[in-house]
Parts: sequence; structure tokens; C-alpha cells
Amino acid sequence: MINKNTPNYIEFYDVKFGLNKFYDVIFVGWMDPGQDFRDQVSESTNVIITTLDQGLSLAAEYEGNGFNKIAEWITPSWEDVNIEISNKYYSNLTKSRIEFLSGLRGSHNYWYVYCNNDTYCRQIKSGLSKQALFEETIIKSNKYDFEEVLDDLGFGFLETVKNKKLWEIIFSD
Repeated sequence: MINKNTPNYIEFYDVKFGLNKFYDVIFVGWMDPGQDFRDQVSESTNVIITTLDQGLSLAAEYEGNGFNKIAEWITPSWEDVNIEISNKYYSNLTKSRIEFLSGLRGSHNYWYVYCNNDTYCRQIKSGLSKQALFEETIIKSNKYDFEEVLDDLGFGFLETVKNKKLWEIIFSD
């Protein structure tokens, strides 16, 4: 994978070639138009994590396959970030024009966590809750370098965009 070593416990597969065993977690990032492998994914794990740009694919929906959505959050898409970087740093647009254009953005990545095992669901919710609390406590003092750029572009931690808080984990009942 791009000439980088990955840990032995991480495997990459294209589902269209089949899943031949049971996995702890399956991450779904895309389904080509006309393909639907939700049944195949659902039969091969107890935990599914999806992330897709708003409105692009059914791959993010697993409730009809015996799974419960247990958590969700929204992050900026790379499209959002690239547009904001281009507008702010590589264009001759005025500040007011950039602010106007920023107000129009609406394509974001939606993350969903699905589970069909009550014990795993409780463990995942607990782990995500602890991580969210940790993130909130260190956010002011210990940022990654890229976070300053995201903050400057209007994509900061728990920043509201179109009445939705970025990065905020929302748990399902």
C-alpha cells in the first residue's frame, strides 16, 4: 500500500473480489455505482465503520442488514479542505468573498459506526466516549501541526458548520 508498511493485523481488500473470512472490523469507504456489497460485508464482521461524502453512496447504510448505528460524526471532506486552502492561500479573492464562499460549503464526510453485538457495542461506545473526553482536554495544549490549518480554515474541533458540530460524536440510543 503506497510503499508503506502496515501492521500485520490490518488487511486491505477489494470486496468485489470476495471476503473469505470473518473480520473484527470492516471499514467501508466507497462502493462503485451499481455495486452493493452490504450483504457480503455484513456477513463478515460484527463491526462496520463507514465514511462517505454526503449523499454519495448507500455503502453507509447497514441498518437493513441487522446492524445498529451506534455512533456518528461529521468531518470536513478533503474537497472542503482543498477548496478552502485554494481560496484562502492561492487566490486573489477578497476576504469578504472568501467568507461568503465558506458559508456555501456543505459537502462533508459522514462517519458511522455499526455493530450487531451488544457487548461490542458497549465497548465501542465506552472507548469512543473516553477518546472524545481526552480530545477535549488536550485540544488547547497539544495539537497536531495540521490542526492549525484546519482551525484557520473554519474546520476546528467542535466548530459549527451548517448547524452541525464538526468532530462531535453523537451516540445512538
